[in-house]
Amino acid sequence: MNSIKFFSLACAVMLFCACQKDDTPTNSAPVLEDRTMNMNENPTSDLVTTVTATDADDDQLTYTIVSQTPENSVGINTANGEIYIVNASAFDYEQNTTIIINIEVTDGVNTTASALTINILDVNENG
Repeated sequence: MNSIKFFSLACAVMLFCACQKDDTPTNSAPVLEDRTMNMNENPTSDLVTTVTATDADDDQLTYTIVSQTPENSVGINTANGEIYIVNASAFDYEQNTTIIINIEVTDGVNTTASALTINILDVNENG
C-alpha cells in the first residue's frame, strides 16, 4: 500500500514538473533607424531634430552620442532624444556640407546604434 502511495506521489510530481512553462523573461532591443535629413545653414533655432526609438518592452530609453563629425557640433537630451546645436559654426555650408552623428539608445539591457546624417544646404547670404 505504501509503495502505491509513493508511486502515485512520484507520478504527480513528475507530471507537475513536466507541465510547467518556461517563462524565462526576454528583453527586446530598442529600435532606432538610420536617418538622413536636410537643414539650411545658419539655423535660427537650437533644436535640430528629435530621434525617437521604439522598444517593444516599453522600457525607459537613454540616448547617447557615440561620435560625430565634425566633433562637438551637437548635443543630445539623453531622456528624449532631442538633438540640439552646440557649435553653430558647424552648420555653415562653407565649413561643412554634412554632419554625421552616431547615436546609441539603450533600454538598460540592450543597446542599438544608428546614424543621423544632416545635409547642410547652402543659403544665399548676400541677399
